Formats: sequence, C-alpha cells, structure tokens
Amino acid sequence: MSECLKDAKPNKVCMTNAIISHNIDFVTFLMDNYDLQIDIKTCLEYYNLQTFFVYLDKYNAIGDCFYYSPSFNIPSLCEYFFSQTLTIEVLERVMPGRSVLHYAVECNSKETVEFLISKGANVNLTIKNNNTPLHTAAKFNCLEIGKILVSHGAKIYATNKHGKSAVLIAAKRNNSEIVEFLVSQGANPNITNKTGNSALMFAVKFNNYRIVKYLISHRSAFDKNGVLYSAVSRNCIETVDTLISLGADINAINFYDKSVLHHAAKYNNADAANFLIAHGTNVNAKCKAGKSVLIDSIKFNGKDVAKVLIMNGANINEKTIDGRSLLHWVAYDDKKEIAELLILNGSDINAKDGFQATPLHYAAGRNNKDTAELLISHGANINAKDAIEKNPINYAMKNNNKDLADLFISKFWME
Repeated sequence: MSECLKDAKPNKVCMTNAIISHNIDFVTFLMDNYDLQIDIKTCLEYYNLQTFFVYLDKYNAIGDCFYYSPSFNIPSLCEYFFSQTLTIEVLERVMPGRSVLHYAVECNSKETVEFLISKGANVNLTIKNNNTPLHTAAKFNCLEIGKILVSHGAKIYATNKHGKSAVLIAAKRNNSEIVEFLVSQGANPNITNKTGNSALMFAVKFNNYRIVKYLISHRSAFDKNGVLYSAVSRNCIETVDTLISLGADINAINFYDKSVLHHAAKYNNADAANFLIAHGTNVNAKCKAGKSVLIDSIKFNGKDVAKVLIMNGANINEKTIDGRSLLHWVAYDDKKEIAELLILNGSDINAKDGFQATPLHYAAGRNNKDTAELLISHGANINAKDAIEKNPINYAMKNNNKDLADLFISKFWME
C-alpha cells in the first residue's frame, strides 16, 4: 500500500470501499491522514457497526447516530443514544424527510418501535407528504409493526397529501396482509386517491385475487363494470368470474363505446376473451364507429384473441364503414401472420373496398412485400383494378419498389 500511496492520493471512493470491506484500520488511516469523512449511510447499508462508532467518536454526532440506529435493529443501541440526548424533541426531529419512528418502522425494527413509543414518540406524526408511521408500515409491509401502531392509537383513516390512506398504500404495494388487517380494524376499503383509484382497483391491477375477494366480501363499494374492464385488461379470470357472479354486465359499453370483449382484444388476453364468450358475450359486438372486436384484435396485433374470435364465429368478411375488410387492414399494416390466419379461415382474398382496391393493392401501396407474397400465393388477383384503373403493380412501380414489381411481373408471366 505504501508504494501505491506514492503515486495516488486516496479519495472518497477509497473510504467507501474501506467501509464496505469492514477494514476499520484503513478507515481510521484515511480519516486521520487524509481527512476523509465517514459516510454514515454507507455504514448502515453494509451493516458496519464498528465504523458507525468511529463516526460517533470522531464527530460526537449523538443526534445523527440516534436517528440512524434503528438500521442495525439493536434496540439497546437506540436506547443508549436516547439516554444520551435526554430530550423528547429528538423523537420529532425530521431528517431526511422522516422521524426516527418512521425510520424504525421502515427498518422493520419492532422492538425499537415499541421503545420509541414508550418514550413518547407520536404514532400520528406526519412528515413529508403528510405520511404517518402507519403509512410507512403499509408501504414496507410491516404487519406486526402496523398492529403495534394501531394498538397505540394510530389513525387508520389518515390520508397523505395525495389522498392515500394506509390501506390504499398497502393495496398499491400489493401487501395483502396489511390490507386485511387494516380493513379488519375499520379502515374504509372504499376510499379513493386523487385519481379515483380504490384499494380494489389496485388489487385488480396486481391480479391479487386474495385481496379482491377479501375486499368484495367486506362490502367494498365499487363500479362492477368498471372493475370488470380492469380485470379483463389484466387477464384476471378469477376476478372476472367473481364480478360476473355479482352482476357485472359482460356486454357493458364503456365511455369510449367499447365492449368488455373489445378490451380483451386490445390487450390480446385470449383467456379473458374465451371466458367472456363462454358466458355469452357478443363475439361480433361493434362500437359506434363500426369496428368489431375482431377488427380491434387486428389493430392491436392480437393474434391470440383473433384466433379465439374466429373459432367462436366472428365474421371474418365484415367490412368497416369505408368498405375495408379485415384483410385490407392487415395488408395495410403488413401483419402477415394475421393475414394468413384470416385467409386459412376463408377470408375473401380479393375483397374490394369503397375505392375498389383489393388487399393486394394495399400491400403494394405500402411496400409490404411479405404480405404481398402471401396474398399472391393464395390466389390474389394481380390484375385487379381499383376505381382509377390501377392494378397492384402500378403502385409498386410508383413507389420504385423493384423487388415487389419483379414479384408481380414474375407472377404475371407464370400465368
């Protein structure tokens, strides 16, 4: 090391590595000879209690050490530092953005929490964003500490500046046991945050059927159809089943004029689509714009749902208001796999839109060579003319697409 020090001067990185490696001799060497400071947070992160005490001795930082002592989960350590301060004010000191009680909760140090409360720590003290210790327990899934806080008078209804109660935070964090405990203690399961989300909506988001079932059984008020849309979008089949049994309408239409099955198509959730169809939803439902569920599945490249719909009788030759068939749509977007699925199930390969253009016109106009090859291989008419007397090869030549033009020419001579 002496040789290294001749050419290099130690810096903060050296001190950090010394703390991480628990090399107390090198820590003190760097501190005494190069005036490098100990980063207390690194001591906490790597559980370096020895360097933590060196920090205390060097800087006489009783207050800081008391605040951070819960990180080691040694209650007697916290008790010692508190005995040195002998002031209740340290219990309400906020640094950084939380009190020592909040920090002890975050560290899941149950005995330290009990000690702090016994010394007068306020279980309802609010810090940054108006979070209480119970909010922190809910966030970090500290069930036993949550029970301690509630038993000492923590307000389970308290909301932070974002309108979130502890039960909402627990649900958003997918912390099932905390949610169940708080509701059992009287927490309102129907409270919503500022964006209108309830604990039930968060449970659906995480596909946590345990909490969904629990909240519903505890008379959680909710918009059945709204939650149904959310459950379908996340393929939560058990939740969908429960909601339908409670009267949710599987043919409901949402604000955007889309059915629940449209929603399954949007997210390509084949299981949800199968379930809804099995329970009687309309497989050919259309929105006001005339788009069916099958069209939406194609729009969102949902091959899995498209298969389900076709197998259950969806109309593969339907057309939109402008006369375009499903095959026109996939030819335009170069969705070869879905195009093949439609063709194999009987879609009209030479269907014409309102402009008399065929799917092959669309593929040529968009330079979609793969889809064009597929259409031709299944008998698409390369000589079909649209309303302005142009055939697919005209569009390939217009786009200077030599490969596509050669494909059409070779097919022409073969015929």
